Amino acid sequence: MPSMTTAEQITYAKRLARQGGAALTIDYTDDVPRRYVHMGVEEFCKHTHGISKEAYLKITPSFSIESDWYINLTIVGGADALTATDIAVTASDLTDATGADTATALETAINAAIGAGGVSVAWSDTTWRFTITPTAGSTSVTVASPSIDYYIDGTLRLLGKTDTQTGTEWESGFPQDCTLKTSLPSDFLEMEHVNYDNHELFQAPFDAFMSPRTVSTYPEYYAIRDRTLFITPTVDDRRVLKIRYRHIPAHATISGTNDSVSSCLLPVEVHMAPVYYAAGMLLKESFEEEESAKKLGMFFDLVNTYSSRQANQNTKIYPQNIDYHVPKVNI
Repeated sequence: MPSMTTAEQITYAKRLARQGGAALTIDYTDDVPRRYVHMGVEEFCKHTHGISKEAYLKITPSFSIESDWYINLTIVGGADALTATDIAVTASDLTDATGADTATALETAINAAIGAGGVSVAWSDTTWRFTITPTAGSTSVTVASPSIDYYIDGTLRLLGKTDTQTGTEWESGFPQDCTLKTSLPSDFLEMEHVNYDNHELFQAPFDAFMSPRTVSTYPEYYAIRDRTLFITPTVDDRRVLKIRYRHIPAHATISGTNDSVSSCLLPVEVHMAPVYYAAGMLLKESFEEEESAKKLGMFFDLVNTYSSRQANQNTKIYPQNIDYHVPKVNI
């Protein structure tokens, strides 16, 4: 079936409802059937759990750090020289902070330990690393675990490694205790698939994401909370995250003969569904209940056919039998 514009769907709805003919006694402007057509799109999506759609998402690290996390820092040479000193990574607890805000907290803590120091700490959204840079004159920077046993070691959690680096700056490894997350699209309804660099992820309970602390090449699991997608284990570099999800198309603006969406947003094979729905509703207004029931029945026939087709394409119904042919389902 060829695709239909909204105007074409309106025309078919009016014809099926026997509106707009020479013998018409009750007339409608296009606003009324147009609204019913758009209601038909929404009702179709509600009954079929939405329409499939794909999107690429940008993963963003976030940090929750405590004021009792410590690192041991040594800076050799220059105005910011510092003998091995245990430093709390933040003066106050941070929850769900960005990398930039976390870098600012660590910078403040280091300079306070030096005493009006000029060290800068930066976070890179490209490499997902922190960089500690003393003022000119330093020859090496050493980050180590805190010297006092009962201090909570924040080196791997926040900086990913301990070592000595010569030169004018020190670059961290990938932070182990950061949470990788991203906001879901505004039209998100249900998740179908999550793919990270061609590696499929599986849904897991949210308690598996409470304390990441595991670094891997690929994440294995995802969870959804408050329209936010979380992945774990924490990965050590950024790659492509792609999702396939169910959505309800955005509402169109209805005004006279103009539509903000000129073509039907449903799959082409079910473009007649909102037509049948609109015709049924128009017939209800004319108190033609029998004809209305027929048109709404045709609407639900397309709903059921589409749902059955989608179910038959889901080979994961029987994941334990790779060679098993999934039986056809007729609703």
